[in-house]
Amino acid sequence: PDDSARVRNIFNLELKFTKDRLIERMTFGKQFVDSLLSKGLAADNPTPLVQSLAEMEDIQARDENMMALLVAGHDTTAYTMQFLLFELARNPEYQIRAREESIKFYQDLDNRGGQIQYSDLNKLTFLRRCITESLRLWNVATTVFTRVCSTAVEVKGKGEKKVKLPKGTSFNFWYFGQHHAESLWGSDSLVFNPDREFQNHELQRGERVSGEPDVVAFTPATERFHPFSLPRRDCLGKNFAFLEMRVLMSRLLTQFNVELAEPTLSEATVKVGSGDIYGSWLLHANLAQPDKMMFKLTELTAQSKM
Repeated sequence: PDDSARVRNIFNLELKFTKDRLIERMTFGKQFVDSLLSKGLAADNPTPLVQSLAEMEDIQARDENMMALLVAGHDTTAYTMQFLLFELARNPEYQIRAREESIKFYQDLDNRGGQIQYSDLNKLTFLRRCITESLRLWNVATTVFTRVCSTAVEVKGKGEKKVKLPKGTSFNFWYFGQHHAESLWGSDSLVFNPDREFQNHELQRGERVSGEPDVVAFTPATERFHPFSLPRRDCLGKNFAFLEMRVLMSRLLTQFNVELAEPTLSEATVKVGSGDIYGSWLLHANLAQPDKMMFKLTELTAQSKM
């Protein structure tokens, strides 16, 4: 549609629904995915994804998969970037470091000439740390889709008590708990700290081998950190999401200084460690929505970029 606002609104991650809102989303969503598929098939060379979708006999499953891809690839990235901006605005020392790295990155790129390459993004090491820390502290998904035990297993429960899970038992991961546990991250687990000691795979690093690039596209997943779920059924767009965020955020930081504006500025006085910022914001104020958080962007002068 000409007005993309309706599409953005439909595929928004919302915490609260009304019956009418749900019907609207499903009705328009169905029309939109049908339109996308028709246009994809009308192309001279339909992509493998479009061809696979067209071959699906279960129309409901096809539509649900298409809508899931649109929701998962739309608001999740916006959500992550808004909270990264939120933390950089609250922590100007980190914003300055990320900006200095970004400015040097584009200066080197201009001196070299040519288009930006995927391998160039490896040089934005501090910005990657900031994105990773934002994914930890403000993870888009607080849980993951339900899994089922393929065999009987025994796990440790509360108080180290052994709990038996029979084969076929449905279970889930609590991302929020693992990403914020003091036992896993230290006493500053509720503090935005991009300098914390991440494990290699949490930064998409491999085990350093002579001749290998410093940063590669490993799945950012460990026992304590898995913002894109766990392999083998993790997010298929994770590498694109990291690419997208590094390009957009580095460009923005070279052009603007970011501050919090009202009413977010007053609401953000709540310290993260108090526990209120999560319960009040995400469940009551619902500020997880991109259109609810307010920023003040000040264009940087040429002198301030030096």
